[in-house]
Amino acid sequence: MTSRHVFLLACLGLTLVAAGCENDDVFPPTPPRYAGGAMFARYVSFGNSITAGIQSFGLSDSTQRLAYPVLLARAMGTPFNYPSLNNPGCPPPITNIFANPPTRVGGLPDTFCALRSANVPPFLNNVAFPGADVLELLNTNYGPPQPPAAATDAYKLFLLGGRTELQRAREVLPTFVTVWVGNNDVSGAILDTGDAGQAADITPPATFAT
Repeated sequence: MTSRHVFLLACLGLTLVAAGCENDDVFPPTPPRYAGGAMFARYVSFGNSITAGIQSFGLSDSTQRLAYPVLLARAMGTPFNYPSLNNPGCPPPITNIFANPPTRVGGLPDTFCALRSANVPPFLNNVAFPGADVLELLNTNYGPPQPPAAATDAYKLFLLGGRTELQRAREVLPTFVTVWVGNNDVSGAILDTGDAGQAADITPPATFAT
């Protein structure tokens, strides 16, 4: 092979490399960093226990900050406030469910409640509270019809100051919302160890038509 042939092959190789460098299929451009747009300017999450941040049968700031709406808001790049409960919680999360009774953070009982943090945000983006039924979410003033009283009703006061989810959400004028609700209207029938599946544990369909 002559020096002239070597030179031509070298030039051809450089040409192919240059063409490949300009081929987006071979070297795709770096995608732009995602940033939430106007749709995600004000996000509000409606819901019940899982939306509020319940984990291991407990609720505290440590679990609230890991709730899916908080993670979603972070991905959206939008500000997000939640009604923070002081650690170790209200009640503290369970640490050993196999103990009798199950042990909780700090060795505290399931009746312990550390109440709300003194740092109160100007508005709430997470308006969910544990135990919420469909009627409690949609009702604007807790008027009838309402589900039977439950121990989790205390969260309405601790988290929402006695106001409804809808009332708190309106303060934000949301541009984007998520809703996780309805499971509490039927879960009683599943969890009833005495008579699972009985209709008395399910919110009657007629209730939603009134």
